[in-house]
Amino acid sequence: MLQTPAGFETRPIPSIHPLGFAVLSGIFLTVALNIGALLLLSRRPRISARLVAVGFVLVVLGIFIDQAGWFSVYPPPGRISVVEATFVLVELVALILAILVYRATPARAPASS
Repeated sequence: MLQTPAGFETRPIPSIHPLGFAVLSGIFLTVALNIGALLLLSRRPRISARLVAVGFVLVVLGIFIDQAGWFSVYPPPGRISVVEATFVLVELVALILAILVYRATPARAPASS
């Protein structure tokens, strides 16, 4: 079984479709993008905001795929649905903050030769 650290995911690995593995990769990529965005925030805030936006899209797409039944032959467990809803809310807050940072930061002038 694919067990998350808290034991929320109970669907067996063989039941996951190839698209489900892409969704799992997207979730890990989103975490990496968020960490990268946090590290870049002070030096490259506009790039940081873009990374958060990409992560938000990946999360929403992945959760849509899971809730539509395309992740696994089994429906998502109730606890996973709660975790997914929480993840969307966290990413939505991060996206709103990223938009505010993006708007507040002037675009960099092109380098002159």
